[in-house]
Parts: sequence; C-alpha cells; structure tokens
Amino acid sequence: MENAKKIERALISVYDKTELATLVIFLKSHGIEIISSGGTARHLAEHGISVTDIATMGQVKEILDGRIKTLDWRIHGGILGDRSNPSHNDTIERLGLLPIDLVVVNFYPFASIATQKDRSIDELIENIDIGGPAMLRSAAKNHAHVVVLHHEGQYRHFIDHYQENHGTSLGFRQKCAQQAFGYSYAYDQTIAQVLCEEFSGQSESTFINLSNKKALRYGENPHQTAKIHLFDAVSDKVCIPAYHMSSQRELSYNNILDAHSAIWALRCLGDQQQLGGHASAIIKHGIPCGAAIASTQEEAIKKAIASDEQSAFGGILATSSLFTENCAIAVDDRFLELIVAPGFSDQAIAMLSKKRNLLLLPIANLMTGALDEVSYRSIFGGILSQSRDHTEENPSEWSIVSEVKPTSYELLAMEFANRIVKAIPSNAIAIASIDHLYGVGAGQPSRIQSAELAFVGAKTRHFDLSKAAMASDGFFPFGDCLELAHRHGCRLVIQPGGSIRDQEIIDVANRLGMAMVFTHKRHFKH
Repeated sequence: MENAKKIERALISVYDKTELATLVIFLKSHGIEIISSGGTARHLAEHGISVTDIATMGQVKEILDGRIKTLDWRIHGGILGDRSNPSHNDTIERLGLLPIDLVVVNFYPFASIATQKDRSIDELIENIDIGGPAMLRSAAKNHAHVVVLHHEGQYRHFIDHYQENHGTSLGFRQKCAQQAFGYSYAYDQTIAQVLCEEFSGQSESTFINLSNKKALRYGENPHQTAKIHLFDAVSDKVCIPAYHMSSQRELSYNNILDAHSAIWALRCLGDQQQLGGHASAIIKHGIPCGAAIASTQEEAIKKAIASDEQSAFGGILATSSLFTENCAIAVDDRFLELIVAPGFSDQAIAMLSKKRNLLLLPIANLMTGALDEVSYRSIFGGILSQSRDHTEENPSEWSIVSEVKPTSYELLAMEFANRIVKAIPSNAIAIASIDHLYGVGAGQPSRIQSAELAFVGAKTRHFDLSKAAMASDGFFPFGDCLELAHRHGCRLVIQPGGSIRDQEIIDVANRLGMAMVFTHKRHFKH
C-alpha cells in the first residue's frame, strides 16, 4: 500500500459554506496553508479564520463582475501539475506556481434558482457556474496527487481518514474523484434540462441523473443486487424518499415498486374522492387487490381490505389522508408490509410500532404533489421513456353505444371502475361499484382469462354485481367477456372501443340488455 500523501496547501472556493469552518479549523491545526476566493475568504474571516485570498496570487484577479475568478493558468497549473513528472516539476518551479494538494469546491445553486417562480432568465444564466466545475475537474483528473471535496457530508470522512492515515490514500482520492465527476455530471444535466424547458418549452425530461444513488438490501430476490437512483428533489413533486423512513428498517426494492404502484392506484381514483372524501388502495406484487372510497379513512381501509382479504395479506396499503388511531385499529389484526400516507398521528405510530416488520412511509404531498410527467423502463441496451397516463378523463367525451342507457348512479360505478383499471397491468379487468373494487383480472395473455379471474374473485367474496360495472383497459375483440359478465349478473360495461368488431360487441350488449360506454381512450399498462 502506498504511503499516504500529506497536504501542504488547500484551495477552497465554495458557494455552500455549511460546516466549512469545521474543516478549515482542522486544516489550520495541521499547518496546511489555505488559499481562498473572495466570498469564501470573507466568510472565513468573519469566523476569525485567516486565509490567503486568491486575488493576492500574482496577477490572478476577479473580473467581469465575478464571472472570472479562478480561470487562470496559475491556479490550474498548481492543481494539474503531475508531481511524478520531472518536466512538470521544472515548469512549476520556473513559473513560481504553488502546488495545491486539496481542492474544496461546490457550485452556484442553479437547481434551486431554477425552481423559484419569480426568477428571471438572466438570474438563471448567472447561476451557471464556470470556474467551480473547472477546478473540480482539474483536481479530480489529478487525483493521483490531489484530493477533491465538494459536499459538507464528505468533510467528516476526510478528517477521520486524514487523522487515521496521517494523509490521504490513493483509494480515498480515487473515491473522491469519482464522486466529483458524478457531481459535475449531475450539475450539467440539470442545466441542460432546465434550459431545454426554458428555450424550447419542452417539459419532458430528456436527461436522467443516475449519480444520486443508494444501495438497497437486495433486488427482487436475495441473490440480486439493487440500488435506487433518485432524481433531484423538487418540493412540489411526490417522491418516494428512500433516505428518510419512520422505521428502523429501510425500504426494499420490492417495497419501493409496490409503494409506487400504490401511490399510482390511489391517484388514479382522483376526484372520485368527492363521493366520500377518503380513499384507500392495497397493492400486492404490483397489482391493486383492493380499492375504496368512504366518508372516513378507516372505513375506506376496511372496504379496500374487503375487496380481497386473502390477497391483502402482506400487501402495501396507501391512504389519501392522515393515518389516525382509528385507522391503526382497522388494520390491527392484519399483516401489512408497508403503509403509505400523507402522515401518521402519534397515537397511530404508537400502535403500529408494535408490528415489528411494518414500514411506514409518510409523504406529506401524497395527494397534492405533482407526479413525474415521464416514466422510464430499462431494456437490454437502452431505456424507454413515455409520458405518464394522466388520470383525468372527461365523461362528457364518452359515448353511450348501447340501446340501454346507464343511469347517473350507474355511470358513477363505470367511472370508478375505469379509473382503477388504469392501475392494473394488462390485460386488465376491474369489477367495481361506485366506491368499491370487487374483482381484478390482470396480466393474462387473453382478456377473457382476466375477466374470468375478476368475476371468480368477486363471486367468491359474495359481492352483489347487479349494480357493478366491468371496466377494461383495452377494447373487447369478442363478445365472450360480455357474455361472462351477463352470466354473473353484471350488466354495466365500460371500455375504450376501437375494435374492427365494435358493432358486433354492441350487438351483443343490446341482445343481453346491457349498458355499454366507449371512453375512446385505451389504458394499457405493461
């Protein structure tokens, strides 16, 4: 193992000065000379820490209202010089350059400025950092001799490592360099994305930052490794915060996928909440097995569980409002993996904490926050992206195609079924009343197989299907699903339409005396 390298000189130029004084005091205590740019130097001076202002180094001056502070060959020569190269050492000595062993730098807050509603384009452009990325990349490139830090979270690790090793090891410098390039990469991606939206009006995410990541316990199975890659947090968007859990145990890969599906199912119910005010959805292996709306949250939970009590075992529960003590009582005898809610009362937390393996995921803006507009799927050799299947539909654009016309009550049942079917994998069938999911058929190669599963489940649980609606995410190519529904006493059908056999399907509905609506919008979910 190589000998650790001691640091004689550090260059510090940071916008975010969090915990900076702690780091600088440590450096000074080890006799390390500190060079700093104007703003950082002034900040340290206010804390009684004297440093060498970079402006005093030869002819290095701050010009163009601060646009150029550190873009100078004297600085970058001191960072980039290869100390193992005699020619470089001769040049450094001949030009009187000061070798720099540590660079501490972070960038202007472009991302936070971009989210401000009242900011101007000029303010946005001025917060594109130039000198910071140049110094960071120079130091990271020359990591054989230079250590680079860009975040206050690294300072304590650096201090502990330096004290233990009496310098920095090559492995430590390599890790810091890798993190620095990831930081620079993410920063440039954010700029490119924001300017794409600013200049061309495209709101669709074009760039994906995969550098902000955290390892998970394992993937779908214990022999698979897994990580979560987080986009830059935006305060008004719903985010599954894997870094902040109200539990001793962190979310697993499968927990995260099911939590995502639960949130989507809950949001698919949308303004159907106006019928009762509270909604609940239960997910098992990515498929909704329960969904309901009610006048109280605990009643919505009970109804959602009743959709399929057997499948709800070990499932993921999502609620649209505060999870209270009464909600905790409603699930007291149930085994659940995870509960997602806008928040949890103290009494509920006290009760739920007795369930050893239960995870709680509070997302304050669960029902009000924006959802990512673009979804991504990995494939062999690439990534697929598409705009999200937005939940809002306008029933006034639907067509009643049958001779039998549904009543206003029956249309509400159709609407509920049509909303929840968007959250079910194709081929998807949902059987539902105006406020309660009765049966689900999902992921089957043929639509009739999904329909059979949905009706078997609904009949097994003894739901009254006389006022229930059958929703399909795609058109019916044959009349068999309608025949099946009729045999089970269900006479309300809602589907996209669009088949070359539409008229044949309409004829079947008329012959059976069923009411059928075409939405003219497909909702496949693969």
